[in-house]
Amino acid sequence: MKRNPYYQLRYFANVPYLVTFGQGHADFLHDLQLNDTGVFLWEHLEEVASPEQLAELCLAHFQCSQEQQATMESVVEDFVGGLLSRGILLADAREPSCPYGKRILEIAGLSCCVHAPANLFSPEMLAFEVADSNVTNTPVQNIYTVTESPSFTENGQVLVRTAQLTILENENKYMLFFPSFSKVREAHIRKDGSTASIYCAADVSEVDTGEFSYAVRMLFFYFALQHRVVALHSASILYNNRLWLFSAPSGTGKSTHTNLWKELFQTPIINGDINLITLQHGQPTVCGNPWHGTSGIFDTRDYPLGGVILLKQGSQNIVTNLTKDQKELFLLHRCITPTWTSALLDKNHDIIKKICPHIHVTTLTCTQNTSAVHCCKEAIDQCSMQK
Repeated sequence: MKRNPYYQLRYFANVPYLVTFGQGHADFLHDLQLNDTGVFLWEHLEEVASPEQLAELCLAHFQCSQEQQATMESVVEDFVGGLLSRGILLADAREPSCPYGKRILEIAGLSCCVHAPANLFSPEMLAFEVADSNVTNTPVQNIYTVTESPSFTENGQVLVRTAQLTILENENKYMLFFPSFSKVREAHIRKDGSTASIYCAADVSEVDTGEFSYAVRMLFFYFALQHRVVALHSASILYNNRLWLFSAPSGTGKSTHTNLWKELFQTPIINGDINLITLQHGQPTVCGNPWHGTSGIFDTRDYPLGGVILLKQGSQNIVTNLTKDQKELFLLHRCITPTWTSALLDKNHDIIKKICPHIHVTTLTCTQNTSAVHCCKEAIDQCSMQK
C-alpha cells in the first residue's frame, strides 16, 4: 500500500489531520481529521502489504485482546477503504480499465496490441494487423485506450517541454502530455515499454485518428528501442534490391529528391518520412511501418539497408565521405526514437554503432534538379562495386 505523496500528517491545535498540498490541492482533494488509531495506521501503512497485516500491527501496538481482533480488523478495513476512495491511499498498480478489444499490429518483429475502438485505427495501422497465431514468441506491448482521467495525478521530473509535448519521468514510468491535441490528452508507459495507456476524450467517436496514431507511434517507438530498433527521420527508395535512405531537416528536399529518382529510374519510394532500422542476423534491415509523415507512402515489407545519405541544399552537387565518428553522430541526430534521458541516448547510440560498419553513410550537397540524382546514383553505384 502506498500513501498519496500530496498528503501530509499535520497537527492543528494538537488535533491530527491529513492535509493536502501541491498537486493534491490543485486537484481539490479534501483534508481528513484522524484519531490516535488513524495516526498509527497512517504512519505504518507502507510497512505492510495488506490490511490484515496492518490490523496485526495495530492489535500489538494497542495491546488488544483476542476478543477485540474482529473489531480491529473491521476498523482497519474501513479506514483503508475510506483512504482509497478519497485518493489518500493509492491502489496497487493494475491494468487500466479498458472496454475495447485488441488488434495486434506486427511491426519490426514486435507485437503491438492496441486496445481501442475500430474508428481509431488508420488504414496504415490495419495494414500491419495479424492474427494471434502469428505472434507467438515475439515481444508484446499492450496499449490501452482509456476514456477516464487517471485516478491519481502523478508528477515527476520534467524531461522534455515543448509547445507540442511534455514528458515527465517518475520511478515507474514516463508520462507524455499533448497540449496541442484536442482529444488525446496524455499517455503513460512503463519503463520496460510493455504496457501503456492513452487517455482520450470520453466520446471516442470525436477522437482524431491522426492524434491517436501519433500517440501510438510515440509509445511503440519507445518499446521498439528496448528491443534494438531505431527510427530514422528519412525518406527511402528501393534501388538494386536495397533501401537507400535520404535524411534531412524538414523542408530540405527529401521528397523532391526521391521523386526525381522515381521519375528518372523508376525506383519505388518505400516510405516518405520514417524508417525503422534494426539488425537481423547481423545485417542492417529496414522494417516496414505505418508512419510516414504527410507523404502518404509506406510499405509493410522488410528490406536490406544499403546506406543513408544526408541531403544539404547547395549550388552544386558534391558527395562528401564521412569519418567513422561523423557517421555515428549524423545518424544519432537523425534518430526519432526517444532520447529523453542519457540512458535512452545510449540505447540509440549503441544500435547505431553496430549498424554503421555495414552501410554506406555520406552527405550530398545538391541542387534540386536531375543532376543531383545522377551524382548521387554514381556514388551509390561506386559504393556497391566496392562491396
